[in-house]
Amino acid sequence: MKKILKIVFLSRSNLLTKIIIDTFIITILLYLFYYDLPYENITIISILFILSGLISGIYKSFYRYSNFLDLIKISIGSLIIVLLCGTYNYINKDLEGLNLILIFNILIFGSFFPRILIKYCFNLIQTYDVSNNVAIYGAGDGGIVTKRSLFGSTKYKPVFFIDDDPKLSNKVIEGIRIYSSDNENLKKLIEKHQISNVIFSTNKLSQSRKKMLLNFFLNLNIKCLDIPNY
Repeated sequence: MKKILKIVFLSRSNLLTKIIIDTFIITILLYLFYYDLPYENITIISILFILSGLISGIYKSFYRYSNFLDLIKISIGSLIIVLLCGTYNYINKDLEGLNLILIFNILIFGSFFPRILIKYCFNLIQTYDVSNNVAIYGAGDGGIVTKRSLFGSTKYKPVFFIDDDPKLSNKVIEGIRIYSSDNENLKKLIEKHQISNVIFSTNKLSQSRKKMLLNFFLNLNIKCLDIPNY
């Protein structure tokens, strides 16, 4: 399973694989939700979508970095196809307006959702193989960015956040729990989760506080890392 995901996820040049995935899913969805649509029309819609993807460059991107820009490209391509179908409808009176909306949603969902799903599944599988468990100090914007950047990393696995704000204690951000910075509590958590690294994602710590924390973590043989300030 992981090898299959690597082919789809990491390969930029594997154009055929991405086209096959899009064609298969979109065709299935059109059959399921628009069962009375003639096979010829489904074929034409699929071909038009592939052409729009080739023109927009959606098939040149890595699945790993699928983002909002990809969604915009897919939406624009889908809109053009629906407009062409609308023109066909105006001439032949063959499609209803409601069906055009359905086709538009199917094209977007059928193309973008698998990209996000494949991206998430691969990142999840990658995480299980990582041996370096990481705690992120600071659950603010910098901490969230750090957590997201490490998701799917082959080197570090974010396990929990640490924050000085008592109001954030035991809350969860994107599936990762936040713990207080109480030393005794931290020591138990570090031993329990076998933390090997702590990443400081905040620049709001005073020098004295930062020095105390560094000494605390270094005494536990924990490596301390910093990220650029946000």
